[in-house]
Amino acid sequence: MVRGNGFYIGGVLAETLGRGMGRGKVEKFAKERTGQMTIFIILLGICAIFYVQFLTSTLYGADGYLHIRMAEFLRDMGPRYDFRWARFSIFSGYFSDKDFLFHLILIPFTFFKDIFLGAKLAAAIFASLLFLVYYLIVKRYAHKSLLPFFLPAFFFSDMFLGSISRPRPISLVALATILSIHLLINKKYRFVFLTAFLYALAHVTSPLIILYAIIVEVIRYADPDRKEFYSRNVVAAFLGVLAGFLIHPNFPNNFLVFYLNSILVPIYTIK
Repeated sequence: MVRGNGFYIGGVLAETLGRGMGRGKVEKFAKERTGQMTIFIILLGICAIFYVQFLTSTLYGADGYLHIRMAEFLRDMGPRYDFRWARFSIFSGYFSDKDFLFHLILIPFTFFKDIFLGAKLAAAIFASLLFLVYYLIVKRYAHKSLLPFFLPAFFFSDMFLGSISRPRPISLVALATILSIHLLINKKYRFVFLTAFLYALAHVTSPLIILYAIIVEVIRYADPDRKEFYSRNVVAAFLGVLAGFLIHPNFPNNFLVFYLNSILVPIYTIK
């Protein structure tokens, strides 16, 4: 029988390993090597995130300078302060910190002697946390043997790497998005509520989680083998976002800021 060289060599190798080690030992060996490679890629990825971040001594983008200073304002003046630096804008009388929870999390990084070094370190830590969550989600939904191939995909887009290298809420927003979809798929509505609540305190895009809930349930219902619409997910997402809006320290001004940033800005951007 004629065989291709690759199939022949592979067959001989598998047969040799099978005879020498046994099927169970071969599988164990393969799992160990996959696990070692996965750990190596995770560590290398985190090192790459920090390396990219500290290639320059300045912050990536301009927004980071604002965010770290607003965290400093929050530290020194509390959540309800007069934003007098914008006296000719809507903020002069209706200020609301649209990234309140993000700035609250940034406060420990404002104690660095060089506050911008703290901002860079925060950005690298948040990006690394996003990478770890990405790993856990891929591990949950893909075969473990595919992890070494999926993990490097996190670094394929230079635009994405540039975005998560900036001291902005994008890493935490992406993390909340991935986590919320996972929770919705698995019907963890209590955790959906908690995630939506924290998301609403962290960023004005939080109502998107309600949209995610609806999409997940429509897809679930469209499955002919299930025909289920788990309404608790949608209700939990809605109530979580609403609770976050109502408990926000700048309520009710945060509703106006949401209207300006999440409704008017996209409308005029399209125009």
